[in-house]
Amino acid sequence: MFVDSKLFIYRAISPLHCGAAEGSSGIDLPVARERTTGHPIIPASSLKGVWRDYCKSIWSKEGKGEEVEIAFGPDPEAGDASKKRFYAGCLGFTDAQILFLPVRASSGTFAIITCPLQVRRYIEFRRLSGLTNEKDADMELQGLAENTFSPLSGDHPFSGNGALIFLEDEELEINTVATDEWITGLLSGSGIPERLRKRRALVSDEVFRWFCRNGLEVVAHNILKEGKQSDNLWYEEVVPSDSIFFSLVLTSPPHQSGENRTNDNGKYLGNLANTKIPFFQVGGHETTGRGLMEVTPLNNKKTTDKTGSKEEEADDK
Repeated sequence: MFVDSKLFIYRAISPLHCGAAEGSSGIDLPVARERTTGHPIIPASSLKGVWRDYCKSIWSKEGKGEEVEIAFGPDPEAGDASKKRFYAGCLGFTDAQILFLPVRASSGTFAIITCPLQVRRYIEFRRLSGLTNEKDADMELQGLAENTFSPLSGDHPFSGNGALIFLEDEELEINTVATDEWITGLLSGSGIPERLRKRRALVSDEVFRWFCRNGLEVVAHNILKEGKQSDNLWYEEVVPSDSIFFSLVLTSPPHQSGENRTNDNGKYLGNLANTKIPFFQVGGHETTGRGLMEVTPLNNKKTTDKTGSKEEEADDK
């Protein structure tokens, strides 16, 4: 049973490809997507595998190699089958869902867009990890018209209210008054670099879904034979750099039996959040620089208001 969780933000430093099983629509290698929405995801199995490899390398140097098996479970490929230990790791992972997707814009060069559906999901994850109070979690998110583009920053680089903006070939009307201030504040601590915050914008669920299905980058791979003849041409879909995902890491009491069992339920989750990783790489084409991610765990800090009472506030680590 999971007893605690922490919210992690993943920002793509370079284009990312976590592949699906088979291609469609002329794309040989599409990205992994959520079935119901078509939004790109990073599968939980990919995140767990990457975290395990990094923690195994770093924790072993710190003399904590045994903690890797407690946190992630025994290595199924290690040792004699008769000597294998069978128990689950105490850490659990969810699929990383998309929060902001970069798209080309006719003004301001590009925007990073989100939608009410993903904001609601992000709020739910914040609530599960103890970052959002009940007031924030219960607030209704205003619906948007299909042709509306609502910047989330007052100093955005796009045109003024009522003007038109093209996202790729989609024509939208800029509406700076449709966004409630609490949404802007909620998303201000989402592991987003300062250079990107002024480019945030809210669009409708349908517009966001269209870009997730049709607006991702497609890369052609080719081999040139003698005489510069094309051979083995195939196409791969990638999620663009500066895409931002969110995911939960959960913890339960350790399942390992014997003398090494501990009652410290949050120890391994804390160790994971405190692990300094220089280059977090997810997906394929590691040697060509694809899939590099910046990881930000969101923590709680105590703040005191003017009345002297304390409340929880989200903070980027």
